[in-house]
Order: sequence, then C-alpha cells, then structure tokens
Amino acid sequence: MVFAYARYLSPTWGVVAVLLGGFLFLETLATPFHRQFYVPDPRISFPYTADSVPDARLVVYACVVPCVVIVLATATQYLRSSGDQKQRSVHLASVSCLAFALALGLNGFVTEFIKIKVGRPRPDFLDRCGLSPKSTAPGLYTVVDCTAPYGEKVLQDGFKSFPSGHSSFAWCGMNFLNLWISGHYGLYKGGAGFSAGRLVPLVPALAALHICISRSQDYKHDALDITCGSLLGLAASWWSYHQFFPRVADDNSELPLVPAQQPVLPV
Repeated sequence: MVFAYARYLSPTWGVVAVLLGGFLFLETLATPFHRQFYVPDPRISFPYTADSVPDARLVVYACVVPCVVIVLATATQYLRSSGDQKQRSVHLASVSCLAFALALGLNGFVTEFIKIKVGRPRPDFLDRCGLSPKSTAPGLYTVVDCTAPYGEKVLQDGFKSFPSGHSSFAWCGMNFLNLWISGHYGLYKGGAGFSAGRLVPLVPALAALHICISRSQDYKHDALDITCGSLLGLAASWWSYHQFFPRVADDNSELPLVPAQQPVLPV
C-alpha cells in the first residue's frame, strides 16, 4: 500500500526534484552576468557586512519551521482520530509537504534564474570589488578591474542583487504557512467579521518582514530587490498551495483537492 501510494504522488515529486536540482545548479555552479558598473555610484558604494540573517537561519525560518508546524498539526490530528480519519491525516500531511516542497522549488529556481540572467550589482558591490588602485578615474568598469579583497565567491555573489533571494524564500515559506494554517483551522470560514484567530497568520508575516528589512540594513539589497523578491515568494506559495487545496474561505478548506486514490498506510 505504501509503494502504491508513493507511485501515485511520484510524478509531482519528480517535478519538485527537477526544480530543486535546477536551483542548486544555478546557485552553486552558474556564473552570473557581469554587468558593467559606473564609478562613482553611491547606490553600490555601501560597506560589505555580515548577514543579520545568515543562510542557515533563513532555511530554519522559511523551510524547517513551516514543515515542523505542518507535521505537528497533522500528527496531532492523527493521534486523535481512528479508522479512515487516520488515513486522511496521513494523506493530508503528505499532500501538504508536497505542496510546500513544490512552492520552495519553484520559488528557488525562478529567483536564482533571474539573479543569474540580470547580474545586477548589490548595494555593497564596490567594497566587494575592491577596484585596482589604477582604476580611480570616473567611468565605466568591468569585473576584470576588481581585486576581490573578500574572495572570488563574494565578488561573484555581488552580481546577484535582483531579486532578493532571502525575501522570496521568506515570503514563500511564511505565506504558505499562513495559507495552510488559515485553511486547516478554518480561520476564514463564515465570511466577514473579526475573530482573534485571524490574527495568528500575522506572526509568520512579521517574521518574513523581519528578514526582508534585514537585507536592507545589511546593504545587500535595495527596495526594488526586496519588493520583487517578496512578490515572487508570495506568488510561488499562493500558486502551489492552490494546486492542492481550496480557498481558505471555502467550507472544505482543510481538505486536499488531491484525493487519496490509493490506501495511504496500513493504519
């Protein structure tokens, strides 16, 4: 039964694997477009600083936290149910994780593809570049004029300003969590009217805003980078969620659109 159910969802997991593989390839092996830059340019003259939200912490916020919340919520539902309800709980967890993985893969691939193709210098680019002492006259320069005082990897990353990857992943993860909590617990059932439960999604939204603002404070992105990255993350999470779940205001918002056509587990 387990293998039959796995085969039932395997085509979509294959799409996720391709998207995540493409993202990792672009992130680790692809060289960004080396756009020419003008000196002096105050927009790219900020100091190079450490990240307030490092990549590892971003992974925790945007990937691990939503997964843990989904697994804990569905596990609690599983323990409190019996018979067919247990099957539905396992199916819900499986479809939720699949939808979330699709959102992350789609967001990561599209964000990194745009970064590589655009090659926009970051606000701290000139510090990363470290122009040669011979290159002091105002004018256009290229990457060959850089001495890379922080290393070649930091220099190449300096051409990946647009859009903000931290912002896109933050909003992708947090908005998906918002949608999932709202749908699973029926926070918007019943139409208009205020209830305290509808404030719960504010917590993930504030976490995403914190990450976005930190990218400006660290001089890694400007407002355009952050805004476009945020919109990408919101779009990827919204689209992926609604491939598997109805609208959060729907009467059956907690039920996946993907039926469990195969027995899930021998429970």
